[in-house]
Amino acid sequence: MSIDFPTALVVCALIASALLTLGSSERIVPAIALVACVIKALMVFRVIQLSSPTLRIDVILPAVLMSSGGIWWSRSTTKSAITGATVIAIMGLFLFLQAVHVLR
Repeated sequence: MSIDFPTALVVCALIASALLTLGSSERIVPAIALVACVIKALMVFRVIQLSSPTLRIDVILPAVLMSSGGIWWSRSTTKSAITGATVIAIMGLFLFLQAVHVLR
């Protein structure tokens, strides 16, 4: 069995955002990351297919991950929250760079 890089990125970001959402008292920013991760995971696992002629969903979801991870990283004080936010932000960055075809 093999797993490709985008699938591994989405799974790591999904786990990190779920842990941040469950482990914090302020849940709006991690919840936004969790929703974006769930949608992206469903797209990667080909459960749903989202497309829009005017919006690039494959670029918007990683951008949401990057920004929510960065916001939560700047607000975090505990080591686990900082680590989770860093994972979300870096995974969002890699997915974003893949979506705009900088990384292949």
